[in-house]
Amino acid sequence: MDWGADGKADEVLIDDWAGRSEAGRRRLNVTGTLGVLASAHLAGLLDFDWALARLRTTNFRLSAEVERLVRRRLPGLEWKP
Repeated sequence: MDWGADGKADEVLIDDWAGRSEAGRRRLNVTGTLGVLASAHLAGLLDFDWALARLRTTNFRLSAEVERLVRRRLPGLEWKP
């Protein structure tokens, strides 16, 4: 996340569906945990599949649809239901 010249963040990091909906209603740019992991993967900072496997060992909930949408941004990492 970068801070703009006006001191405001470029994106809001939130996973909660109701919070994401409200942020979208207010026209804020939103990303979630998977978006951060995908960006880190694209930057060569981590392996997305490894990070996702680790995340799944926690109580983090993830829908197949969200995973599919994020994987579309990641070349070579097709969705495996």
